Amino acid sequence: MTSLPQNRAPAATSRGFTLVEMLVVLAIAAGMMGAAIYGLNMVTAADLRDEAMRLTSVMQYTWSRAAVEQVNYRLVLDLDENTYWTEVSDAAVVKELSDAGELRRERQQRAESRGEEDSEAMGFDTDPFGITRPTNFARAESAAIDAKNFHDGIEIYQVLTTRQNQPITDGQVAVSFFPDGFQEPVIIVLKDEHGAFYSVINEPLTGRIKIYSRLIEDRERLDQGESDD
Repeated sequence: MTSLPQNRAPAATSRGFTLVEMLVVLAIAAGMMGAAIYGLNMVTAADLRDEAMRLTSVMQYTWSRAAVEQVNYRLVLDLDENTYWTEVSDAAVVKELSDAGELRRERQQRAESRGEEDSEAMGFDTDPFGITRPTNFARAESAAIDAKNFHDGIEIYQVLTTRQNQPITDGQVAVSFFPDGFQEPVIIVLKDEHGAFYSVINEPLTGRIKIYSRLIEDRERLDQGESDD
């Protein structure tokens, strides 16, 4: 008795990815990574825009409160801590000195060289007879805002004022708002971790504020106010 031959299954062979398949896989992975990075950048860009809008709202509110309450307000920006708050004083301010709102660090250096103690107040006023006296400001938490921190990854890149020839990049600086509706001209530039910028520019006489999604360093804007470009 003879047995029938049995059909044997072909031996399995192992095969790696072809070059085309590997390229397809890499393309898919790169696309997914790019989409994730793009989505992250979009989120950060939205945070940067929101922070610029929030800062604008604070400035507009502070400007209106100074006029309504007939007191002096100022917005204090701490570039080292990336925070800001408002302060208020009911003292009459005739004219601010050129160093009002200057960086605390620079004022401390001048005070130490004169052997004087630095005051916590960053503003001064003068009377018509040239007598200079400190203007005492108190934190205006209930009147406007508490101290606000910027979203993670967002910082105050620089501040431009008429009192400084160079952009301010560290320390503290104060922006004044007066009862007559005048606000100190300023350009506040915010930056995120991806290198995007938003610039906040005010118009001293009208209280209007505009936001630009780019870096603006033109000091002529401080004299001319905002433009419609």
